Amino acid sequence: MWDVIGDIFIVAGEALSGAGRPAKASEARKPSRLGLPIGIICGLGAAGSVYAMFFQGNDLWQIAKLLLLAMILGVCSALGFHEFRARRRFHARERAAAGLCARCGYDLRGNTSGVCPECGARRAAAAARPAPAIGAIGAATVPERAGPATVHVLGPQPGTTTAVAAVRFSLKEEVDRLFDAPSIPADGKPAAVIVMGGVATGKTTFRKQRYSHGYVLIDAVDIFLHLSGEQVFPFPGPFRMPMDLIGRSVAHRALAERRNVVTEIIGAEGDSARQLIDAMQSLGYAVRAEVVTCDVAEALRRNATRGADSVSAYYAEPFQREWILTACAELAGAREA
Repeated sequence: MWDVIGDIFIVAGEALSGAGRPAKASEARKPSRLGLPIGIICGLGAAGSVYAMFFQGNDLWQIAKLLLLAMILGVCSALGFHEFRARRRFHARERAAAGLCARCGYDLRGNTSGVCPECGARRAAAAARPAPAIGAIGAATVPERAGPATVHVLGPQPGTTTAVAAVRFSLKEEVDRLFDAPSIPADGKPAAVIVMGGVATGKTTFRKQRYSHGYVLIDAVDIFLHLSGEQVFPFPGPFRMPMDLIGRSVAHRALAERRNVVTEIIGAEGDSARQLIDAMQSLGYAVRAEVVTCDVAEALRRNATRGADSVSAYYAEPFQREWILTACAELAGAREA
């Protein structure tokens, strides 16, 4: 009986608070700071009223008043319970929107398994909104348009439940921004720098300090962040196709024009790093590997506190490695022909 009465209070609370009305996907309601404590106080008041009604008096009018008070306080306690649930959902949405595990906050950007390695929660179940699918990005080749890329998440396509992201950008602008005059070596002998190191050892900081000028950056994360602007998406999210198009164009043009280039990799597999070095050396590049290290505890701390604009080279390495190897193969084949 008490379960039924409790359900009635919860349903009534949701009706009064508007929880039963469908909300827009972009309108995640922020819970009130007062709802939960008020609900707890009212719940205690309801319990006291019920106790007084059954154990402290037999007057019918007194019992009726106490029953009415108990119902009112019960509805208020249901509102407080709803606020508690809303608070949990709100924080889960915030974490999921930032690419984190909704349960424990672990960084899941680039995670393809759909399961958090920290707490085991499934990402699909914890996500606060459907992730935009790559889908048919027909607007990926839209001609010249000023400014950074914009993303429009469209509704589900007919017969599906998947949202499609349409990405608008200028290929020429996205490629040209990575090229500067000093990247062409004066002596005609181009250099390729491969910044290597474990996760969160400081590769990007080192690369920015040493190679921000005079080198064409071939980096999937840089392209992804520039396309996404101030919006937060999981890597590579709806930008896989345009990111791949831009990256291939940058790598091919930079190597064809014999410009100095720089890229980042983890380098955990020696054979893959060796293949990358050999491919660029075959085009006449002087390849230099810069190995960045740091204390393990410090690397773990950095990785645990990554911001929304920090994506590990662990996820980006396969992209830039493929771009460079493909460009080297195409240019070597053209030279032989």
